[in-house]
Amino acid sequence: MPSRSLLGDGAAPGPTRVSTPEAQPGPRFVVWGDDRDSDLIPIEFVEPPRFGLVVRTIAGQAVAVLACLVILIVSVATSTIVTSVIAGLVALAALLAAFRRVPLAGWWAFGWLLGWVLGRFS
Repeated sequence: MPSRSLLGDGAAPGPTRVSTPEAQPGPRFVVWGDDRDSDLIPIEFVEPPRFGLVVRTIAGQAVAVLACLVILIVSVATSTIVTSVIAGLVALAALLAAFRRVPLAGWWAFGWLLGWVLGRFS
């Protein structure tokens, strides 16, 4: 039998009260630190953007349609080689912007490439 000093006062352990902080109203998300040491420590709480997911999707699709329209007009007005060069340069710039997280740049690149394919093979 273990000594009494290891068991403490001999009382059975019971549930302990844990205080929880009050949650702030409204949706929020956490911005995390850049280094690996602070992965579990939030830097600040940030409000989500007010643009809803549906509105952003519709705006992105409108941008893609606009880009597709522009490249189709360019393909009608110029030769195939000029259209391909312009489409390649603008699509490259749009993809670079998408990798830099410019809003709606991915939609622009998608519309531009889709318009080039439609203009090239129609």
